[in-house]
Amino acid sequence: MYPRRMMVVGVMLVLAAAGILLLGLFVTGEQEDALNSAAPFDGGAAAAPQGPVVVQGKVSPKNRILVFDFVYGAKETNEKGGSWSIRETYLQPIVADLAGGEILLKTEGVCTEGREGNFRSTGERDANNRLIRYVGLKRGDSITAVGTMTSAAPPAMAVQYCYPGSLADYRDSLASGRRTGFIASPLLTLAGVLMFLWGYKRR
Repeated sequence: MYPRRMMVVGVMLVLAAAGILLLGLFVTGEQEDALNSAAPFDGGAAAAPQGPVVVQGKVSPKNRILVFDFVYGAKETNEKGGSWSIRETYLQPIVADLAGGEILLKTEGVCTEGREGNFRSTGERDANNRLIRYVGLKRGDSITAVGTMTSAAPPAMAVQYCYPGSLADYRDSLASGRRTGFIASPLLTLAGVLMFLWGYKRR
C-alpha cells in the first residue's frame, strides 16, 4: 500500500473509532435514560402511570402472521463488511400479553432488532447476489417496550424503544453494547495511528 494511502486509511480508522464510541454512547445512553425514567405497567386494573411507561410481556397469538412465522419484522441484505441493511419491512401494531392483561403496541419500525432465534435464512439472494435474511418477532416471543400511553381502555402505547426480550435482557444488551464500544474504539484508534505513522515514515 502506498504511504499516502496508508495515512488516509489511518485517519479513517481513527474517525471511525470516534464515531463508534460517540454513537454507541449516545444511543445507549438515550435508551438507558428512557428505561430508568419509565414507570412499569403490567396491564392490570390499576391506572396506567403518566409519562414514560415500560412494559414487558409476550407477543400475543392474536397477532396476524405477515411473512413466514413473523408477525413483525424486516427483510435484510448482507452488505460489504458483513453488516445487514433493511430492504423491506413487515409492520403492524403488536398485541402483547402482559402479566395483568394485554396492550396494543403502536410502533414505527423500531422493533426489528434481532436476537438468536429471531433470524430466518432462506438462501435467497437479491439482484446483486447479496444474501437475504428475515428478522423479527414471532408469536410467543418476549418483548419489552418503552413509550407513552395513548389509551387506557383498552391499553395502547406509542412505542419509542422496543427490544425482543425481557427487561433484564434489554438492560444487559445495552450494557454489552457500551462495553463493546469502549473496547473496539481504542483498538481501532491504535490501529489507525500506527498505520498513519507507518505511512508517514515511508513517504
